[in-house]
Amino acid sequence: MAETKKAPLEGDQLYIGTPNGVVICVDGLRDGLPAGRFWHAHGAEAFPLRSFGDMALSLEDYFNTIQFPRAATNDRHFREAAPHEAHISAERLLSDGELLGKYGELATFILRVQQRENSTWQGRLTWEEKNSTRSFRSLIGLLQLLESAIRQAAEEKEGA
Repeated sequence: MAETKKAPLEGDQLYIGTPNGVVICVDGLRDGLPAGRFWHAHGAEAFPLRSFGDMALSLEDYFNTIQFPRAATNDRHFREAAPHEAHISAERLLSDGELLGKYGELATFILRVQQRENSTWQGRLTWEEKNSTRSFRSLIGLLQLLESAIRQAAEEKEGA
C-alpha cells in the first residue's frame, strides 16, 4: 500500500529518538481488529498488522534480536523457540526520517519501548495525528492506549 503524503511533521512529540522505535500505521478495522502495518528501522518492508497482540509478539522477537532494550528476564517456552521468521537486518535499513514518513489511513503511532522489566514493557506511545504522548508501564497498558485511540479515531471518522 502506498504511503499517504502529509504535511511535514510538527510538534515536539513527533520523533523516533530510540534505535528500536516503531511506527504503527492503522488503516482501519477488520472484524473489530486493527488492520494496517508497522515499521521499524531494521526491516526494509512493512510488517502486517492483523492485531495488536500479534504485533506485540513480533516486536518482542525484534527487541530480542537487536537486544534493545535488553530484557530483564529470559523468555520461557514449552518447546524450542522457532527461528525468527521476520526479516530483521543486523544493520539499520531505514532512517528516522523514512520511518516518520509512514502513515496510516485511520491513525499513526510512534512506539518507543524504553525498558523491558518485570516481564513486560515500559515506554511511551505518541498518537501522531493528535500530537499526544502517553507513558505506559506494561504491555497491557500499551494495548489499552492503542485500543482506546483506535476506537476514538474510528468514531471521529464515522462522525466526519
